[in-house]
Amino acid sequence: MNYSHTLPIKQHAFPCALLQPYIDRYWSWEGDTSQIPTLPRMLPGAGKELVLHYEIPFAIERLTGCREQLPQAHMICLRTQTASLSPGTKTGFISIRFKTGAFGHFCDLPAKSITDSFIDAPLIFGDSIRILNHKIIEAKTFHERVALIEPYMLALLHVGSKHQAFLYDAVQALYYGHAFIRPKDVSQHLGVGERQLQRIFKEEMGVGPKQFIRLSRFQNTAKDLLLARPNDTLKVALEHGYYDQSHFIRDFKHFVGETPLAFLNSQDSMTHFYNTSRHKNA
Repeated sequence: MNYSHTLPIKQHAFPCALLQPYIDRYWSWEGDTSQIPTLPRMLPGAGKELVLHYEIPFAIERLTGCREQLPQAHMICLRTQTASLSPGTKTGFISIRFKTGAFGHFCDLPAKSITDSFIDAPLIFGDSIRILNHKIIEAKTFHERVALIEPYMLALLHVGSKHQAFLYDAVQALYYGHAFIRPKDVSQHLGVGERQLQRIFKEEMGVGPKQFIRLSRFQNTAKDLLLARPNDTLKVALEHGYYDQSHFIRDFKHFVGETPLAFLNSQDSMTHFYNTSRHKNA
């Protein structure tokens, strides 16, 4: 593999039509340690990712100081914690980024079982993911890897929870309406009780509806700040539903452990794993 580029290679592709309602994109990074001296800090979010390494998996370090080497294939589901990543001699991985609330269409494992974890993918998908990962390692290009992943994901489609159709509608409403919607509005619209919404949400998403709105607001604000680098950060925060500057700073410190200004001025915020959003129906 040629690592002569001065910057890490980042590529992405969108899924086929049948998978587009459930998978946002496939994307990859690759480079050596001279190109990727540090990887971006992973921030909490509302989604899940399946990461398949074809080079040395990275190591993670929690805010607690706990450090661990990640397996070759793993799921990411961070809801309340950040994680700092360290590359190996070479870094190369392809990730499947699921749309918010859509992972249950591929696996019936509830999010509460994997919340705030980097779980070994074979514990979820069995030996089939080991076989896929081996083929990913043998593949030569990004597009060859995507061509291996697509039929695998299609074969898993619609294995999900009996609550999935109801849950997906609720998740979409709260995620895209995070700036103005309330859980009560969603429960009334879907014709279910607030307690039922709370129970199913906690089971399937790892957090309750109110916490999910808070998480979605933070994620979308952080993404816009890192992608656009605006001069007026407060304006962006207000557009996403924060009441004022103190509300924004308090929430940011809750999820990241430092103020927005300190994080945005730090070296590890110069690169990130966010991508420009696609329309929710795209």
